[in-house]
Amino acid sequence: MSILGRGEVLCYNIHMDYKTITERYYYKDGFLYNRVQLGGNAKKDALAGFYHADGYWMIKHKGKLYKYHRVIYCYFNECGYYDIAGWDIDHLDNDRGNNNIENLILCEHWENQLNRIDTKRNGEMSVSWKKQRGIKISQKQRDERRRYNRDLHRRKKDNQA
Repeated sequence: MSILGRGEVLCYNIHMDYKTITERYYYKDGFLYNRVQLGGNAKKDALAGFYHADGYWMIKHKGKLYKYHRVIYCYFNECGYYDIAGWDIDHLDNDRGNNNIENLILCEHWENQLNRIDTKRNGEMSVSWKKQRGIKISQKQRDERRRYNRDLHRRKKDNQA
């Protein structure tokens, strides 16, 4: 069962659980580094992963690509990669390359979409219209909602410990 308690049963992938992440990598200044020599070009203390064309950092593990920011979030929140399936990790400053833990927050997909940059408005973020609820949401309201969700996630995690 998911550590987040969202009601769904998730399949655990033993290859990218919390133990594997912490045994293989360590975090420093927004990047992951190899804790041990992993073979090939993956030397000990070398930068793990690569910058992908879509703007995200990625890590390749056992032939599968994993998004860097999701692995970093799992590293700090002691959960496996698939424990946060169904959730988005939002970059608060909208920079996909900035993977500092202070810049990452767990949120639902609709919350993450509120934070996107509107290219029709010269890259400005504006007040968003929530069609299904018929309300307008300001940047301040979005930030308050994110803080609430982050605190809620921490409380759930503390209750399970």
